[in-house]
Amino acid sequence: MSNFESDESISGSFARYLSDGCVCCQKGAKMVLFVTGRCHRDCFYCPLSDERKDRDVVFANERLVLSDADVLAEAAAMNAEGTGITGGEPLLELDAVCRYISLLKDNFGSGHHIHLYTSVAADAGTIQKLAAAGLDEIRFHPPREDWRQLSGSDFEKSIRTAAAAGILAGIEIPALPGAVDVAVFAKSVDCFLNLNELEFSENNADAMKEHGFSLIDNESNAVSGSREIARQAFDVGGKVNFCSSRYKDAVQLRLRLIRTASQNARAFDEITSDGTVIYGKIKVQNEFLNDFVALLNDFEIPDEAYEIIESDGDADDYSVVETAIGIAEELAEIFREDSITDFGDIQFWAFERYPFTNGFVVESSRIY
Repeated sequence: MSNFESDESISGSFARYLSDGCVCCQKGAKMVLFVTGRCHRDCFYCPLSDERKDRDVVFANERLVLSDADVLAEAAAMNAEGTGITGGEPLLELDAVCRYISLLKDNFGSGHHIHLYTSVAADAGTIQKLAAAGLDEIRFHPPREDWRQLSGSDFEKSIRTAAAAGILAGIEIPALPGAVDVAVFAKSVDCFLNLNELEFSENNADAMKEHGFSLIDNESNAVSGSREIARQAFDVGGKVNFCSSRYKDAVQLRLRLIRTASQNARAFDEITSDGTVIYGKIKVQNEFLNDFVALLNDFEIPDEAYEIIESDGDADDYSVVETAIGIAEELAEIFREDSITDFGDIQFWAFERYPFTNGFVVESSRIY
Protein backbone atom coordinates (compact mmCIF):
# COMPACT_ATOMS: atom_id res chain seq x y z
CA MET A 1 0.00 0.00 0.00
CA SER A 2 1.37 3.40 -0.91
CA ASN A 3 1.06 6.30 1.53
CA PHE A 4 2.52 9.56 0.28
CA GLU A 5 1.85 13.17 -0.55
CA SER A 6 2.27 14.62 -4.01
CA ASP A 7 1.70 17.94 -5.68
CA GLU A 8 -0.59 18.33 -8.63
CA SER A 9 1.17 16.88 -11.65
CA ILE A 10 0.83 17.49 -15.37
CA SER A 11 -2.08 15.03 -15.31
CA GLY A 12 -3.98 17.21 -12.84
CA SER A 13 -4.20 14.51 -10.16
CA PHE A 14 -2.95 14.82 -6.58
CA ALA A 15 -2.86 12.41 -3.67
CA ARG A 16 -1.84 11.91 -0.09
CA TYR A 17 -2.63 8.22 -0.13
CA LEU A 18 -3.20 5.47 -2.69
CA SER A 19 -4.82 2.14 -1.92
CA ASP A 20 -3.38 -1.03 -3.44
CA GLY A 21 -6.24 -0.96 -5.95
CA CYS A 22 -5.29 2.55 -7.07
CA VAL A 23 -1.61 1.62 -7.38
CA CYS A 24 -2.58 -1.27 -9.66
CA CYS A 25 -4.85 1.01 -11.72
CA GLN A 26 -2.03 3.53 -12.13
CA LYS A 27 0.00 0.82 -13.84
CA GLY A 28 -2.85 0.08 -16.25
CA ALA A 29 -2.88 -3.43 -14.79
CA LYS A 30 -6.53 -3.70 -13.71
CA MET A 31 -9.26 -5.33 -15.73
CA VAL A 32 -12.66 -3.66 -15.38
CA LEU A 33 -15.42 -6.19 -14.70
CA PHE A 34 -18.85 -4.62 -15.20
CA VAL A 35 -21.50 -6.71 -13.43
CA THR A 36 -25.05 -5.60 -14.37
CA GLY A 37 -26.18 -2.17 -15.49
CA ARG A 38 -29.15 -2.33 -13.12
CA CYS A 39 -29.05 0.08 -10.20
CA HIS A 40 -31.50 1.22 -7.54
CA ARG A 41 -30.00 4.72 -7.50
CA ASP A 42 -30.72 7.49 -10.00
CA CYS A 43 -27.58 9.65 -9.86
CA PHE A 44 -27.91 12.52 -12.32
CA TYR A 45 -24.19 12.31 -13.13
CA CYS A 46 -24.24 8.60 -14.06
CA PRO A 47 -22.14 8.27 -17.25
CA LEU A 48 -23.28 4.80 -18.35
CA SER A 49 -24.00 4.25 -22.03
CA ASP A 50 -27.29 2.94 -23.40
CA GLU A 51 -25.49 -0.33 -24.12
CA ARG A 52 -25.06 -0.89 -20.38
CA LYS A 53 -27.42 1.31 -18.35
CA ASP A 54 -30.34 -0.62 -16.79
CA ARG A 55 -29.36 -3.75 -18.73
CA ASP A 56 -28.49 -7.08 -17.15
CA VAL A 57 -25.18 -7.51 -18.94
CA VAL A 58 -21.61 -8.32 -17.94
CA PHE A 59 -18.50 -6.88 -19.61
CA ALA A 60 -14.83 -7.61 -19.02
CA ASN A 61 -13.23 -4.41 -20.29
CA GLU A 62 -15.04 -4.00 -23.63
CA ARG A 63 -15.70 -7.74 -24.10
CA LEU A 64 -19.31 -8.91 -23.64
CA VAL A 65 -19.20 -11.79 -21.17
CA LEU A 66 -21.22 -14.86 -22.10
CA SER A 67 -19.30 -17.33 -19.93
CA ASP A 68 -16.64 -17.48 -17.24
CA ALA A 69 -14.16 -18.30 -20.00
CA ASP A 70 -14.66 -14.79 -21.41
CA VAL A 71 -13.65 -13.24 -18.07
CA LEU A 72 -10.54 -15.38 -17.80
CA ALA A 73 -9.60 -14.79 -21.44
CA GLU A 74 -9.82 -11.01 -21.08
CA ALA A 75 -7.79 -11.00 -17.87
CA ALA A 76 -5.15 -13.17 -19.52
CA ALA A 77 -5.19 -11.04 -22.68
CA MET A 78 -4.01 -7.98 -20.74
CA ASN A 79 -1.93 -9.91 -18.19
CA ALA A 80 -4.09 -8.29 -15.51
CA GLU A 81 -2.66 -7.99 -12.01
CA GLY A 82 -6.07 -7.18 -10.60
CA THR A 83 -9.73 -6.50 -11.31
CA GLY A 84 -12.10 -3.66 -10.43
CA ILE A 85 -15.74 -4.75 -10.17
CA THR A 86 -18.29 -2.08 -10.99
CA GLY A 87 -21.78 -1.52 -12.43
CA GLY A 88 -24.67 -0.42 -12.21
CA GLU A 89 -24.92 -1.80 -8.74
CA PRO A 90 -22.93 -5.04 -8.66
CA LEU A 91 -24.28 -6.09 -5.27
CA LEU A 92 -27.67 -6.62 -6.91
CA GLU A 93 -25.87 -9.71 -8.24
CA LEU A 94 -24.05 -10.67 -5.04
CA ASP A 95 -23.77 -14.37 -5.84
CA ALA A 96 -22.34 -13.62 -9.29
CA VAL A 97 -19.87 -11.12 -7.82
CA CYS A 98 -18.63 -13.65 -5.26
CA ARG A 99 -18.32 -16.28 -7.98
CA TYR A 100 -16.27 -13.94 -10.18
CA ILE A 101 -14.00 -13.04 -7.25
CA SER A 102 -13.38 -16.72 -6.50
CA LEU A 103 -12.92 -17.49 -10.21
CA LEU A 104 -10.24 -14.83 -10.61
CA LYS A 105 -8.44 -15.73 -7.38
CA ASP A 106 -8.49 -19.45 -8.21
CA ASN A 107 -7.06 -18.87 -11.68
CA PHE A 108 -4.64 -15.99 -11.12
CA GLY A 109 -3.69 -16.45 -7.48
CA SER A 110 -4.35 -14.64 -4.23
CA GLY A 111 -2.16 -11.75 -5.39
CA HIS A 112 -4.68 -10.82 -8.09
CA HIS A 113 -6.05 -7.71 -6.37
CA ILE A 114 -9.82 -7.22 -6.52
CA HIS A 115 -11.73 -4.13 -5.51
CA LEU A 116 -15.47 -3.47 -5.68
CA TYR A 117 -17.52 -0.30 -6.09
CA THR A 118 -20.96 -0.17 -4.49
CA SER A 119 -23.58 2.41 -3.56
CA VAL A 120 -25.03 -0.01 -0.99
CA ALA A 121 -24.30 0.18 2.73
CA ALA A 122 -23.64 -3.54 2.77
CA ASP A 123 -24.73 -5.47 5.86
CA ALA A 124 -22.51 -7.82 7.83
CA GLY A 125 -23.76 -10.91 6.00
CA THR A 126 -22.94 -9.44 2.60
CA ILE A 127 -19.50 -8.32 3.72
CA GLN A 128 -18.73 -11.74 5.15
CA LYS A 129 -19.63 -13.35 1.81
CA LEU A 130 -17.38 -10.92 -0.04
CA ALA A 131 -14.53 -11.50 2.40
CA ALA A 132 -14.91 -15.28 2.14
CA ALA A 133 -14.75 -15.02 -1.66
CA GLY A 134 -11.48 -13.09 -1.39
CA LEU A 135 -12.38 -9.41 -1.93
CA ASP A 136 -9.41 -7.18 -1.10
CA GLU A 137 -10.91 -3.70 -1.17
CA ILE A 138 -14.36 -2.09 -1.16
CA ARG A 139 -15.23 1.46 -2.18
CA PHE A 140 -18.56 2.83 -1.01
CA HIS A 141 -20.41 5.50 -2.99
CA PRO A 142 -23.06 6.95 -0.66
CA PRO A 143 -25.92 8.84 -2.33
CA ARG A 144 -25.24 12.54 -2.45
CA GLU A 145 -28.14 13.36 -0.12
CA ASP A 146 -26.33 11.43 2.65
CA TRP A 147 -22.93 13.10 2.32
CA ARG A 148 -23.50 15.53 5.20
CA GLN A 149 -24.80 12.88 7.59
CA LEU A 150 -22.47 9.90 7.27
CA SER A 151 -21.40 9.82 10.93
CA GLY A 152 -23.32 7.04 12.67
CA SER A 153 -24.94 5.98 9.39
CA ASP A 154 -25.20 2.51 7.89
CA PHE A 155 -22.26 3.44 5.66
CA GLU A 156 -20.06 3.99 8.72
CA LYS A 157 -21.15 0.58 10.01
CA SER A 158 -20.32 -0.99 6.64
CA ILE A 159 -16.87 0.61 6.56
CA ARG A 160 -16.07 -0.61 10.07
CA THR A 161 -17.49 -4.08 9.39
CA ALA A 162 -15.47 -4.42 6.18
CA ALA A 163 -12.28 -3.35 7.94
CA ALA A 164 -12.91 -5.88 10.71
CA ALA A 165 -13.37 -8.57 8.05
CA GLY A 166 -9.97 -7.79 6.54
CA ILE A 167 -11.25 -5.80 3.56
CA LEU A 168 -9.66 -2.40 2.98
CA ALA A 169 -12.60 0.02 3.02
CA GLY A 170 -12.95 3.51 1.66
CA ILE A 171 -15.24 5.94 -0.12
CA GLU A 172 -15.20 6.92 -3.79
CA ILE A 173 -17.33 9.79 -5.07
CA PRO A 174 -17.22 12.49 -7.74
CA ALA A 175 -15.79 15.82 -6.61
CA LEU A 176 -19.07 17.68 -6.14
CA PRO A 177 -20.27 20.24 -3.59
CA GLY A 178 -20.54 18.31 -0.33
CA ALA A 179 -17.30 16.40 -0.88
CA VAL A 180 -15.60 18.40 1.89
CA ASP A 181 -18.11 16.97 4.39
CA VAL A 182 -17.28 13.48 3.15
CA ALA A 183 -13.56 14.22 3.60
CA VAL A 184 -14.18 15.25 7.21
CA PHE A 185 -16.07 12.00 7.82
CA ALA A 186 -13.45 9.84 6.07
CA LYS A 187 -10.72 11.37 8.21
CA SER A 188 -12.74 10.74 11.37
CA VAL A 189 -13.06 7.01 10.63
CA ASP A 190 -9.56 6.74 9.09
CA CYS A 191 -10.75 5.39 5.74
CA PHE A 192 -9.43 6.46 2.35
CA LEU A 193 -11.34 8.84 0.10
CA ASN A 194 -11.05 8.72 -3.68
CA LEU A 195 -12.39 11.77 -5.51
CA ASN A 196 -13.00 11.60 -9.24
CA GLU A 197 -13.17 14.69 -11.40
CA LEU A 198 -16.78 15.04 -12.51
CA GLU A 199 -17.21 14.52 -16.25
CA PHE A 200 -19.80 15.10 -18.93
CA SER A 201 -20.82 12.06 -20.98
CA GLU A 202 -23.24 11.61 -23.85
CA ASN A 203 -25.92 10.27 -21.52
CA ASN A 204 -25.58 12.65 -18.57
CA ALA A 205 -24.97 15.93 -20.41
CA ASP A 206 -28.55 17.22 -20.23
CA ALA A 207 -28.89 16.42 -16.53
CA MET A 208 -25.53 18.00 -15.78
CA LYS A 209 -26.58 21.22 -17.47
CA GLU A 210 -29.90 21.18 -15.61
CA HIS A 211 -27.93 21.04 -12.35
CA GLY A 212 -25.88 24.06 -13.37
CA PHE A 213 -22.64 22.36 -14.39
CA SER A 214 -20.54 23.34 -17.39
CA LEU A 215 -17.39 22.13 -19.13
CA ILE A 216 -14.02 23.39 -17.96
CA ASP A 217 -13.07 24.12 -21.59
CA ASN A 218 -13.78 22.96 -25.15
CA GLU A 219 -11.09 20.27 -25.13
CA SER A 220 -12.09 18.29 -22.05
CA ASN A 221 -15.12 16.47 -20.64
CA ALA A 222 -14.22 17.68 -17.14
CA VAL A 223 -16.66 19.84 -15.19
CA SER A 224 -15.69 23.36 -14.24
CA GLY A 225 -15.02 23.68 -10.50
CA SER A 226 -14.72 19.96 -9.74
CA ARG A 227 -10.94 20.09 -9.26
CA GLU A 228 -11.25 23.07 -6.93
CA ILE A 229 -13.74 21.19 -4.74
CA ALA A 230 -11.33 18.24 -4.63
CA ARG A 231 -8.53 20.56 -3.50
CA GLN A 232 -10.72 21.84 -0.66
CA ALA A 233 -11.45 18.25 0.40
CA PHE A 234 -7.75 17.40 0.14
CA ASP A 235 -6.92 20.27 2.48
CA VAL A 236 -9.06 18.64 5.19
CA GLY A 237 -6.30 16.06 5.54
CA GLY A 238 -6.61 12.30 5.74
CA LYS A 239 -6.16 9.64 3.08
CA VAL A 240 -7.36 11.55 0.02
CA ASN A 241 -6.69 10.87 -3.66
CA PHE A 242 -8.01 13.00 -6.52
CA CYS A 243 -8.10 11.34 -9.94
CA SER A 244 -8.47 13.82 -12.79
CA SER A 245 -10.28 13.24 -16.05
CA ARG A 246 -7.03 13.84 -17.87
CA TYR A 247 -5.22 11.25 -15.77
CA LYS A 248 -7.78 8.55 -16.50
CA ASP A 249 -7.40 9.11 -20.25
CA ALA A 250 -3.76 10.10 -20.63
CA VAL A 251 -2.26 7.69 -18.11
CA GLN A 252 -4.52 4.90 -16.85
CA LEU A 253 -6.27 4.07 -20.12
CA ARG A 254 -3.11 4.51 -22.17
CA LEU A 255 -1.11 2.14 -19.97
CA ARG A 256 -3.92 -0.42 -20.00
CA LEU A 257 -4.03 -0.26 -23.80
CA ILE A 258 -0.26 -0.61 -24.11
CA ARG A 259 -0.31 -3.55 -21.70
CA THR A 260 -3.08 -5.27 -23.65
CA ALA A 261 -1.54 -4.55 -27.04
CA SER A 262 1.80 -6.03 -25.97
CA GLN A 263 -0.05 -9.25 -25.11
CA ASN A 264 -2.56 -9.36 -27.96
CA ALA A 265 -1.10 -7.70 -31.03
CA ARG A 266 -0.70 -9.88 -34.09
CA ALA A 267 2.67 -10.07 -35.84
CA PHE A 268 1.54 -7.51 -38.40
CA ASP A 269 -0.19 -5.06 -36.05
CA GLU A 270 1.60 -1.76 -35.49
CA ILE A 271 1.36 -0.69 -31.84
CA THR A 272 1.20 3.08 -31.35
CA SER A 273 2.59 5.04 -28.41
CA ASP A 274 -1.01 5.30 -27.16
CA GLY A 275 -1.47 1.52 -27.12
CA THR A 276 -3.82 1.36 -30.10
CA VAL A 277 -3.10 -0.95 -33.03
CA ILE A 278 -2.92 0.07 -36.69
CA TYR A 279 -3.39 -2.40 -39.52
CA GLY A 280 -4.71 -2.70 -43.05
CA LYS A 281 -8.11 -4.15 -43.86
CA ILE A 282 -8.86 -5.37 -47.37
CA LYS A 283 -12.50 -6.10 -48.18
CA VAL A 284 -12.87 -8.72 -50.89
CA GLN A 285 -16.05 -10.10 -52.42
CA ASN A 286 -16.33 -13.77 -51.46
CA GLU A 287 -16.21 -14.98 -55.05
CA PHE A 288 -12.75 -13.40 -55.47
CA LEU A 289 -11.26 -14.38 -52.09
CA ASN A 290 -9.34 -17.47 -53.26
CA ASP A 291 -7.90 -15.57 -56.21
CA PHE A 292 -6.81 -12.74 -53.93
CA VAL A 293 -5.11 -15.14 -51.50
CA ALA A 294 -3.31 -16.67 -54.49
CA LEU A 295 -2.15 -13.16 -55.41
CA LEU A 296 -0.74 -12.71 -51.90
CA ASN A 297 1.19 -15.95 -52.38
CA ASP A 298 2.48 -14.72 -55.75
CA PHE A 299 3.82 -11.64 -53.97
CA GLU A 300 5.45 -14.00 -51.42
CA ILE A 301 3.58 -12.47 -48.52
CA PRO A 302 3.97 -15.02 -45.67
CA ASP A 303 0.92 -16.55 -43.99
CA GLU A 304 1.75 -14.89 -40.65
CA ALA A 305 1.58 -11.46 -42.33
CA TYR A 306 -2.17 -11.58 -42.84
CA GLU A 307 -5.37 -12.99 -41.37
CA ILE A 308 -8.50 -13.99 -43.29
CA ILE A 309 -11.87 -13.21 -41.73
CA GLU A 310 -14.41 -15.01 -43.86
CA SER A 311 -17.35 -12.72 -43.18
CA ASP A 312 -17.42 -8.96 -43.02
CA GLY A 313 -19.86 -7.79 -40.36
CA ASP A 314 -21.06 -5.01 -42.65
CA ALA A 315 -21.74 -7.16 -45.72
CA ASP A 316 -22.31 -10.93 -45.88
CA ASP A 317 -21.00 -11.21 -49.44
CA TYR A 318 -17.58 -9.83 -48.47
CA SER A 319 -14.65 -11.36 -46.62
CA VAL A 320 -11.84 -9.42 -44.99
CA VAL A 321 -8.10 -9.85 -45.18
CA GLU A 322 -6.32 -8.01 -42.36
CA THR A 323 -2.61 -7.34 -42.78
CA ALA A 324 0.18 -4.90 -42.00
CA ILE A 325 -0.69 -1.33 -42.89
CA GLY A 326 2.41 -1.16 -45.12
CA ILE A 327 1.36 -4.23 -47.09
CA ALA A 328 -2.17 -2.86 -47.56
CA GLU A 329 -0.77 0.46 -48.78
CA GLU A 330 1.63 -1.21 -51.22
CA LEU A 331 -1.10 -3.46 -52.62
CA ALA A 332 -3.45 -0.51 -52.97
CA GLU A 333 -0.78 1.38 -54.90
CA ILE A 334 -0.26 -1.59 -57.25
CA PHE A 335 -4.01 -1.89 -57.87
CA ARG A 336 -4.23 1.86 -58.50
CA GLU A 337 -1.22 2.14 -60.81
CA ASP A 338 -2.01 -1.00 -62.79
CA SER A 339 -5.78 -0.34 -62.85
CA ILE A 340 -6.40 -3.93 -61.74
CA THR A 341 -10.08 -4.84 -62.09
CA ASP A 342 -9.90 -8.64 -61.82
CA PHE A 343 -11.06 -8.71 -58.20
CA GLY A 344 -14.44 -6.98 -58.36
CA ASP A 345 -15.23 -4.31 -55.81
CA ILE A 346 -12.09 -4.66 -53.70
CA GLN A 347 -11.50 -2.04 -51.00
CA PHE A 348 -8.31 -1.14 -49.12
CA TRP A 349 -8.67 0.47 -45.68
CA ALA A 350 -6.47 1.67 -42.81
CA PHE A 351 -7.79 0.96 -39.30
CA GLU A 352 -6.76 2.07 -35.82
CA ARG A 353 -8.52 0.52 -32.84
CA TYR A 354 -8.21 -0.44 -29.19
CA PRO A 355 -6.41 -3.79 -28.79
CA PHE A 356 -9.40 -5.57 -27.24
CA THR A 357 -11.79 -8.09 -28.71
CA ASN A 358 -14.19 -5.91 -30.74
CA GLY A 359 -12.09 -2.94 -29.64
CA PHE A 360 -13.32 0.61 -30.19
CA VAL A 361 -12.32 1.89 -33.64
CA VAL A 362 -10.42 5.15 -33.19
CA GLU A 363 -10.15 5.92 -36.89
CA SER A 364 -10.68 4.28 -40.26
CA SER A 365 -9.95 5.64 -43.70
CA ARG A 366 -10.15 4.21 -47.18
CA ILE A 367 -6.80 3.90 -48.96
CA TYR A 368 -8.18 2.81 -52.34
